[in-house]
Amino acid sequence: RPTTTPCGHTLCEPCLNRCLDHSTTCPVCRSPLTHMLGKYQHKPCVALETIVKECLPQAYAEREKEHLGERGTEDNLTDILSTDGYEESFEVALFVCSLAFPFVHMGLHIFEPRYRLMIRQAWESESKCFGMCAPLGDTFSEYGTILKILSHQMETDGRVLINTVGVRRFRVVSHYKKDGYVVARVCLISDIQRRFDPTQFGRMGAFYRVLSTVTSHLSHNMGHIPSYTEGEGGPDGPGWIWTGLHLVSELTGLSSEVLGGTCGMARFQELVDLFNSLSQTNQF
Repeated sequence: RPTTTPCGHTLCEPCLNRCLDHSTTCPVCRSPLTHMLGKYQHKPCVALETIVKECLPQAYAEREKEHLGERGTEDNLTDILSTDGYEESFEVALFVCSLAFPFVHMGLHIFEPRYRLMIRQAWESESKCFGMCAPLGDTFSEYGTILKILSHQMETDGRVLINTVGVRRFRVVSHYKKDGYVVARVCLISDIQRRFDPTQFGRMGAFYRVLSTVTSHLSHNMGHIPSYTEGEGGPDGPGWIWTGLHLVSELTGLSSEVLGGTCGMARFQELVDLFNSLSQTNQF
């Protein structure tokens, strides 16, 4: 898709978008291209594209293959994330930002060029997913959450506003840097003990009602509040427990280690203990 800028220079569309991830000017003459921001798809020069395809078919095919190889690591995530019990490691781009949880919605404002590139690649992929880990000193936490982009808005100055939701938990096995951001090889985490103690069902139901009351006025920030049964029996357990942990995480300094747990009942008990602790200190 050869694309010609208003200043008369022609680049393939992926290269132009990559340049606009980092700058608002033409990479050849530095003329401003601010009006081309806010979108990833531009009108191609049909005549030039036809000429290249017909006169240089092999070079065109090689360049197209090269472009596909430059894309992010998120295209193969759809099947992986939908498979309960998937045990193989896989690669995912990482946004080192904050603690994220399964089922919980998170709005993000992306302005760093390296992350604008990463988010664009995720948005253009089939899965629309990327990973998030909390910072930990000069590095990042061992545990994180796969986030799926639900909506995407690119501003005219290149900044990107996205709304995401947590999909699955993971543990980082290894990592390396690509184009300025981190790509990690990760393994999914699934609950081993998924059944809850039947004697605790009444207590859990009562606590869920309290949590629903507390979070009802925060739904515009947290998105959808999971129902009592949503996620039950799944690899991450009931979603409402994760919503509760998200709610108290900033007040308690909750560690990312909570993402590595594999027992739903223990997770519920930790949530209850945190709520009780905050209630006693009048922080909640």
